[in-house]
Amino acid sequence: MNSKQVERYMIRFLEAMNCVIQEKTSSSLLVKLSPEADKELTGRSYYWSFVEKTGVPAETMTMRFVFDPAAEARIGTVAAPGTSGLPPMAAPPGMTSPPTAASSASAPDSILGRYFGVNLPPISRIPTDSVVFGSRRLNQIFQVAQQKGSCIRLFEDTGKPAATPVSAHPWLCVHYRIELISDMKREELHSLGLHLGTGQVVERFWDIAKKRKLTTRIPAGIHLLPAKFTLNRASTLLEAYLEKKLKAYDYRWAEEARDRLSEELARIDGFYEDSLKGLEEDQLAEGQQQHTLRREEAEWQYAPRIHVSAVNCAILHLVSFQP
Repeated sequence: MNSKQVERYMIRFLEAMNCVIQEKTSSSLLVKLSPEADKELTGRSYYWSFVEKTGVPAETMTMRFVFDPAAEARIGTVAAPGTSGLPPMAAPPGMTSPPTAASSASAPDSILGRYFGVNLPPISRIPTDSVVFGSRRLNQIFQVAQQKGSCIRLFEDTGKPAATPVSAHPWLCVHYRIELISDMKREELHSLGLHLGTGQVVERFWDIAKKRKLTTRIPAGIHLLPAKFTLNRASTLLEAYLEKKLKAYDYRWAEEARDRLSEELARIDGFYEDSLKGLEEDQLAEGQQQHTLRREEAEWQYAPRIHVSAVNCAILHLVSFQP
């Protein structure tokens, strides 16, 4: 992902988390986090525990996300509106500069000040994070998006209010990852949709459904048809369909992997057969243990296997029966 792709992804993520983008430059975003995003991204578990126990209004953080650190360094720090951007003049030795009326009026009212009488000076520094592909912050956001978006419910919006209610058919869409594993690995992503009223299964379902206008709220004039199958039953049917599909695969790759495994085990056995000759009893036991471990490592590396996992799923209510 380049910087522009990361930026577009971040904007979609922040909008989905109900954050407020306060400033957008060519290389960064200044964002006021929502409570949900603050809990996920800032790691202030103690603070949020205090807020939830006391019921005080939450004060979420403002952060700057930088997508092109080199460009941001060339731009430099921009002064806040209404300020000169220069540091305040220091007071003479032995004297303390009293806060001005403007600074006192603009200082935010903190939770500690309101409830415990502790007045701390306002912190003007805004946390800044580089969000580039492979960075810790972007990996954290990927994990949050995966957790939050593991299962969603969407409705098709035709954009045309109907005089009579329009029926929306329920579909279960599941993305499956199939991993064909040996000393080499191949991954496949399958999108399967199952009609919860008829049991019809459609492949590449998300590629078809995403072309429609989908929303998280039920549009006006939409009547949701009831589902005949429960989610457990529907997932069982999809797994059976996927298992049948896997049985039709060409498994020459697995046979070739078993041949490579047999060759590797023969080399290991031949090596240790010669190495263990003439060893003392204590050395022989250690050598046999190493031999066993080496065989297990070879079997783990070369033995062919298939791993299937559900990446995410969605319940879609589509107006037309055929996707």
